[in-house]
Formats: sequence, structure tokens, C-alpha cells
Amino acid sequence: MRSPCLCILALFAAACEPSAGTQEHLGVTENATVAAVGLASIRQRGKLRLLTRNNGTSYFVLHGRPMGFDYELAALFASELGVELDVVVPESWSEVLTELQKGNGDIAGAGMTVTAERQVLVQFTRPYALAHMRAVWRKGTPEIDDIEDLSGKRVHVRRNSGYFNRLEELSGLFVSVGRPPIDIVIEGEGLETEQIIEEVAAGRIPYTLCDKHICLENRAYLPNLVVGPRVSDPTPLAWAVNKDATDLMDAVNSFLTRVRATGEFGTVYRRYYEVEGRKLPRRDAKLTSKQKGKISAHDDWFKAAERQFGFDWRLLAALAYQESHFDAKSSSHQGRGLFGMMPAKARELGFADLADPNAATAAAVNYLSRLQMQFVGVQKEEDRLRLTVAAFECGPEHLTDARMVAAKESSDPDNWGNVAAALQKLARANYAAKAKHGYVRGPAVVRYVDEVWERYRAYRHATGDRDTNK
Repeated sequence: MRSPCLCILALFAAACEPSAGTQEHLGVTENATVAAVGLASIRQRGKLRLLTRNNGTSYFVLHGRPMGFDYELAALFASELGVELDVVVPESWSEVLTELQKGNGDIAGAGMTVTAERQVLVQFTRPYALAHMRAVWRKGTPEIDDIEDLSGKRVHVRRNSGYFNRLEELSGLFVSVGRPPIDIVIEGEGLETEQIIEEVAAGRIPYTLCDKHICLENRAYLPNLVVGPRVSDPTPLAWAVNKDATDLMDAVNSFLTRVRATGEFGTVYRRYYEVEGRKLPRRDAKLTSKQKGKISAHDDWFKAAERQFGFDWRLLAALAYQESHFDAKSSSHQGRGLFGMMPAKARELGFADLADPNAATAAAVNYLSRLQMQFVGVQKEEDRLRLTVAAFECGPEHLTDARMVAAKESSDPDNWGNVAAALQKLARANYAAKAKHGYVRGPAVVRYVDEVWERYRAYRHATGDRDTNK
């Protein structure tokens, strides 16, 4: 990885909407002078540059579409200014604000808390939310009932984070009253908070801290994660701008006031930070049909699709349950209808009404057929189908990246286990930075495939089949 150059992840494919803008590669030298900042320079270049992080909330790509809280909010602001949006992803967290200082970005938005240390470097906009820190750990790890239980515990955080500052403050208090300090373990600046959380959930590290909204958002994907007590007072979250960009600060504050008043801000915020409404598997759901062999009210559509395209109708049922719990009117920012498809993708395939179970099934099976063509050379049926389901969940681009990672590491890219391992690596900053399509929530994709497959087997059993080689 080149340093001190910025690593700009080339995430925009031709399939992306024009409003997504472009991404630049910006070379920065140690003696670089500060570039012009403020509204005049933004309008002159015709681009608003967002400095952010490639993670599961600020900025990522799903099915070829750029998404994320900070991305969407910045896109609204760019539209208000009448300019395009460029996304700039520095190599590490520590570079986000230093690059803003150098004028290599206009706004920094990455779920940042406002701290005294950061205010020395930049100026912050009006807060868009308040966050307080929570301790998190894996089920089975000794619990933390209150702040004092952190004494003597080993807690992993990035040095350049508000979490580190809070742990140092608490550790000093413990020592002052004769209690053991906190064993603070420093993680790499390239790691996202959610990646450290995943290490906790996997049992590789014991504890970390995270802001409440990040904790809850990740608990939706990590069922064995325990979100513990509050360990800080509420802290404001805000965007940052260069200290010399006073007119830009005024414009951003006016924009935030407006989108709060219109409700646009709340709509974007709820997409990424409110767990309710996410498409989460209900593990306690069971087959409750009194009629033997019946799975859902939509079985006839699934069976018709099987006759036409060859996909086992019970696999389609497992996918539909995973996405919507068989609710034809299901809708979220991740998709609509029985199969949770993006409307744009459905229209591309010739299907407009995703609320119609027939059309939604036809759109999903058409898409699955296209995806499966990428794996036509995969010999084992289970591998081929699992790869197809994974591509359905996160997009074929990320599957291509994962198979390339597997191949580069001398693993068979046709084997689902190898690709699953590679997908999980693509959630790490060092792998995501080198991948064409950047970060993907790999562990969540792997869980999605495993859960769909487990339910598929249960549906097969419930309809009279027994396991063979599937």
C-alpha cells in the first residue's frame, strides 16, 4: 500500500447512477501546501469531496449501488450545491482529519465524535446526533455490569479514537483509588470499529468499546454479541470541515437544519442506525402449516419458477423467508418484495411491481439465473448454489473479489468454504483496500448463506426429502 498517498477505492462501476460522482487519486507529499478550501473552490471544480471510511455504515457498495449514511447525506448536500460528489477514502482513520487539514477533502464524515483533541485540528458542524459509549463482549465472557468492572480488563481500541481517550481517563481514575488500570490494547488505525466488534464476537479478543448506535447496528448481525453498560456521557456526532472554510461550515449547518425540518435527515438516519425494520432472520420461526408439504402461501409461484428455471422451489422459499418472512409488501432500504430486490435491478430485468408475488418471484429467479452463470464451471452443486446465494445477497462484484482473494492465496475459488473465508477477510481494511469493489460485510454474508442453506435443508426435510449430497 502506498503511503503517504491516499488509497482511493475504485468502487463505482458503470452500473452506478450518474449522481454517484467519481473518485480521484490524490497524491500528497510531506511538504504539500494546503489547497484552496471553501464553497468557491467546490463550485469551481464542480465537485464536493467527502472524506470518509469504507465500512458498513458510512460508505459501502451493495449490488453495485453506493450506499451509507454519510454518503447519502453528502449526496443530498452536493445536490443542493449543484455539484457532483466525490468519495475519498484515506488509508487509515488517522488520515481523515489530516487530509482535511491539507485541503484534500471538503468535508469529513465518518461517524466521528466531537472531541477536544479533534477540535484543535478542524471545526465541527452542528451535531446531527448524540452517542454514548458502551462496552461489548461475546456471550460467555465475564460480564461488565458497570464502569468499575472495566478495572483490570483487557480492552482493544484504536489509538486515534474517542474510545482510547475514555479508557485512559477511566484507567487514571481507577489507579487514583487503588484499583488496577485498564489493560488498553491498541489496534491498527486501518481497522473500523465494526471490525473490532466482529473480533470480539468471534472470541478472538475479549472487550472493546463502541458508540451505542454502532453497537446496536452490529448486534443485529452478530447474535452472540452482548452490548453492555454505558461507559461515557453522551457525545455529539458531527461532520468536520477545514478551519479556513467558514462559508462551507455555514452552508453545511444550514443544510443540516433544512433536512431535519423536511424529514430527509431522519429518513437517511433510520436506514442505517435503527435496527427495527432491517431484514433479520427470525431464528424462532417454524413451519406451522397444517397441510403437509406446504411452506408458504406463495409455494405455487416458487414451484412454477422451479419448472421454468430449475431452481429448487424450497431454496426459493428459504431465500424469500430470509428476505421478507414471506411478506410480499416488505420494504426496506435493502430491497422490496418477497425477495428483497432493489427496484432498479427488478426494472432492469423487466419487472416493475415487486409487491406482486408473481413478479417478485420471476424477477428474483431471473436474477439468480444470471448470477449462477458466473459459476457454471463449479462442479459441486452445493458450492455452486451457495456462491449464487452469496452473490444474491452482496452482489456479484464482491463475490468476484472474494474468489480472486481465494485464488491469490492458493485456495480453490470454486469451493464455498474458501470463498467464505475470503469474504470475511474483505471486511478487513488491508484486504478491502486492495479489492476492486472495496469493503463488504463478509461475516454477515457468510451467515446469510449459512442460514438460507440451513432453512433450505429444513424445508426439504419438511417436504419429505432426506439429505444426500446436497
